[in-house]
Amino acid sequence: MSQLTPQQIADQQEAQAAQAEAKAQADAQAAADEKAGGKKGATVRVLRTVPVEGTIYRADQLVKFSGPVLAAISADAYDKTKAAVDFRKGEGAEVIEHGKQTDDNE
Repeated sequence: MSQLTPQQIADQQEAQAAQAEAKAQADAQAAADEKAGGKKGATVRVLRTVPVEGTIYRADQLVKFSGPVLAAISADAYDKTKAAVDFRKGEGAEVIEHGKQTDDNE
């Protein structure tokens, strides 16, 4: 078994530090996005009838909301977990993009 040179040890430590910094930045961004409701928005499963900016969404619909709109909706009105969204997609539910009117959500 060969021993590492001081340069190899320094390179490994530098790589580990860079990985730790990248993870910390990603965690901070995720926390900020969560606090803002997701700046890029999120697709959610609606859990109960909820009016949003003049549109009524009903239980089990999948709706894509922008971050600010999602932040304004009561958290108990939707489930944004991947499992909940994927379950409804598996049942054939179509994603409605908030702000675009359809016959299903008018």
